[in-house]
Order: sequence, then structure tokens, then C-alpha cells
Amino acid sequence: MFTRGNRGIILGPILTVLFAVLLFVFPMSPLNALATKDKIQIILSITITIFAIIEGASIYSQVTAWNKRNLIEDTRNELENAFGPLYDIFNEDDRLDAETRKYQIILREKLRMDNIFSTRPYMFKEKTYTFWKKEVSHLQLMDETFLIPKDFVDLVIEEYEKKVALYFQLLEKNN
Repeated sequence: MFTRGNRGIILGPILTVLFAVLLFVFPMSPLNALATKDKIQIILSITITIFAIIEGASIYSQVTAWNKRNLIEDTRNELENAFGPLYDIFNEDDRLDAETRKYQIILREKLRMDNIFSTRPYMFKEKTYTFWKKEVSHLQLMDETFLIPKDFVDLVIEEYEKKVALYFQLLEKNN
């Protein structure tokens, strides 16, 4: 019955009727001297004020809920389209070469990574994007693999873990 959108519409008249009953049934010394017309104007003024307060609170709660939903949706989008695929590429332990401290990835994975960074730069911190642009995007193919610096992979994984933590935190707050 009481949803966020109709709370003010329902509660405003109810409170007005209760106030009108109190005003006409129980004598209040400051209001006794007023004519009925003046009492009705006071009731209408209070009704409009109550309605505005309740409706304002309702609108505020709706906007807050929409902002939370949008933030959850944006975070989910970043995880699905950028950080998730990159995490899949770098999440295998056998890819790290201990001597060079670099990750080996194949051409298909490098192209996928380059596509993510070039089409969605806004999803990454400036430090990560700049690192990719200056050092990773121009890497040359070596023995059918690319050697990606471990520092870059660490930045991507750190951002991924922060996004996952933020996503779960937002879900908890939303419930």
C-alpha cells in the first residue's frame, strides 16, 4: 500500500483529516477566536506543508535508490567488460616467467587486452591506462607470445580486486 511514490499522497490527507478533527472537536485557546474560514485556511496550509515535506522525502529516497542502482550497474559493467576479461588473462600462475618477471600471453589475448584498454580507457585509473599506453600497447611479439611486465599485471589485478570489493559492498548497502 505505502510505496515510496505514493506515501505523500496517502499520508498528507490522513494527517490533514486528523488535524481537522483535533481543531474542530477539541478547543485550542489560540484557535478559538478564529472564524471557520480562517481555520480552513490553516488546515489547507498545514496540508500543503505536510504534503510537500512527505513528497520531498519520498523524492529524495527515490533519487538515492536510483544513484545506488546506477553505481551498482556501473561497477558490474566495469567488471564484466574490462576487469573480468583482463583478470582471466592474467590469473594463471604458469604464465609468470620468474627470471624476467613478465607474464606471457598469446596474440589473441594481447589483442583482447588492447581492445579493452583502447575502447574503455575511462574504466581504468590514469596510472594503469598510462602504463598500458606507454609500455604495454607497443610490445613486440616474441616466440608467439608477448611479455607483459609484472608491475602492469599487479596494477590491473589490484584494480580488479578493489572493484569486486566495491561491488559486494554496494550490494550489501542496497539490501
